[in-house]
Amino acid sequence: PLTHIINCSITSHTFPTAWKEAEVIPIVKDRDHEVASSNRPISLLAIASKVCEKIVLEQFSSYLISKNLLSPHQSGNKKLHSTETLNIFSTDTMLEAMDKKELTALVLLDLSKAFDSINHHRLLHKLANVGASPATVQWFKNYLSDRFQSTRINSALSDPLPITHRVPQALNRTLMTQKFSSPSHYVRLMQQLQISSKTYTELQVGAVKTTF
Repeated sequence: PLTHIINCSITSHTFPTAWKEAEVIPIVKDRDHEVASSNRPISLLAIASKVCEKIVLEQFSSYLISKNLLSPHQSGNKKLHSTETLNIFSTDTMLEAMDKKELTALVLLDLSKAFDSINHHRLLHKLANVGASPATVQWFKNYLSDRFQSTRINSALSDPLPITHRVPQALNRTLMTQKFSSPSHYVRLMQQLQISSKTYTELQVGAVKTTF
């Protein structure tokens, strides 16, 4: 049964090989379908793999919450929070600034192909830093490694190619926000931007976009 397979996956720190093989179908989002960037890739994976991913996601999210490891600046992929939370915060901040006759600058950053550019080694290192057990890190390492994808167009199917970056869809946003929303990353980012100590800066992380 599926429950037994998932339990074996978790206890053995491995992810079934058959669940790592994706079939990609390009969906045209712009007119010129012959241009690669004009197509949105849709990865088709085994349904059973999504069930396993959801279970691990719930356990991992519960761990992050119990250890208070989610940044207070994070709204996306956080229980009782959403992009609406971020919208309310931004609106309230701007209205408060208007009452004080202060100037508010809002910068929206859209990270292009953010989930497709995650380095697996750095992500695993990040998981270890937040206190994930060696067994948990090993499961994620196996989950991310040895993945392949083939592209299907009508009846034609390409040869499989390895995936060295990118986080699979079910866990991508939680892992992505964990990578970018930690307090230490917040401090480093503010230092890199050379924000003046006289300037009030608030970094908020949404599901997909990061807002300053």
